[in-house]
Amino acid sequence: MRTKTALLASILCLGTSAALADALPNITPDHDFTGIYLMTKPDGDAKTITVAYNAAVRAARIDVPDSPGYVLIDLATHDFKMVMPPEQKYMDMAALAAQSRLLMGANRGAAAPDPNAPPSAPPEIEDLGTATYAGHTCDLMKITDPSNGDWTEICTTHGGIILHIHTDKGDDVTAQKISDTAVAPADVEIPPGYTPFVMPGMPGGMQLPGGMQMPNGMQMPPGMTMPGGPPAQ
Repeated sequence: MRTKTALLASILCLGTSAALADALPNITPDHDFTGIYLMTKPDGDAKTITVAYNAAVRAARIDVPDSPGYVLIDLATHDFKMVMPPEQKYMDMAALAAQSRLLMGANRGAAAPDPNAPPSAPPEIEDLGTATYAGHTCDLMKITDPSNGDWTEICTTHGGIILHIHTDKGDDVTAQKISDTAVAPADVEIPPGYTPFVMPGMPGGMQLPGGMQMPNGMQMPPGMTMPGGPPAQ
């Protein structure tokens, strides 16, 4: 079963379309923070992930257990990179970068949407009030894809930090601890001396060294589809 919670994108609001931006509260972190989140899949498998975000350079580092390294995300360029300290290498994750650019309307050189394609209905947004996670209050809302009824609940603070995500399929990401601490720019940059790694014969971002697949849940939330593409599944 394919999950729809975009783990990295959702935590940092990379997968938010223009249609949602007008209806949602602040969804881009406006200050540095570090966070510990519990990611639970529908089968009950749970992992603790950590996030460090620098607001000045608009970049984040995400550590996921059992991965060959950590992920760096540049919100300004929509670049995703896997950094592998043991090898002192880094790898461009082109698939995730392309998805982010398309969703945010920032893809350079992308094909124009089919003018004959029927317009897709905007996602339905329901205000569910407020909730508290990890000692922080957030605005809770439900986003539903009207084409298939798929939904995602998301709770964000006034400062733009996502504290909770839950989908109709049972994917769940919940903040365990949020600290408004400074994050050094060096922590969200590729370390000096690291060189590019290219997986022979594999499209960038599709597979990691050692045959590891991308973490489950890196799909688009309900109602967020690529321009000219089919509805999100």
